[in-house]
Amino acid sequence: MLTLRSFSHSSEYVYWHHYAPLGNTPLEILQSFCRRFEDIAALMLSPSRLDYPLALLLPTGFYPLFAPTVLTIAFPYLLINGLNRYDTPVDIRFHHSALLLPFFLWAAVQGIENLRVVGKELLPERGWRIGNIALILWLFVSVAWGASSGPLRRTSEVFFNVAPPSAREPLRHALRLIPADASVSAQRFSNERACWC
Repeated sequence: MLTLRSFSHSSEYVYWHHYAPLGNTPLEILQSFCRRFEDIAALMLSPSRLDYPLALLLPTGFYPLFAPTVLTIAFPYLLINGLNRYDTPVDIRFHHSALLLPFFLWAAVQGIENLRVVGKELLPERGWRIGNIALILWLFVSVAWGASSGPLRRTSEVFFNVAPPSAREPLRHALRLIPADASVSAQRFSNERACWC
């Protein structure tokens, strides 16, 4: 947040507008949890928000559910993505899930180990096989799911925000400085504030 704030033209965090329905400041967003719980519940129970954890659990064979203590580390970031008013943060095709993946994989490995330990307690002679079977199933599910990338159901179309009027003139000025015969090296813009000016 500090890096993004330093590159912003204002002192505000440039992505607060992603959470605007909940409030314009961190304090207002926190107050929304108490005052407007119905709105937050409606957002979090929408189909795209419900599919998001499912889409993260499928490639790991649902084994993270057997390691809830590890999975709780990822919960705040799941909440950050889920409360965003746009659909791209809860679409696994985008970069927003990248921070969650190591925790889901760690939880899957720990979940398989937890199953192996429980299996040893329930079946002392053959309990180790439960962990091996779980690992084989995980590999199978990962390979099978990996062949079909994308969200579980179609979300809204991806769109870019139009740059606000205050940002258009500096962008136009910067674009005028580029010689007309300069070669183009990028296929698309990566910053939503720098496109459609």
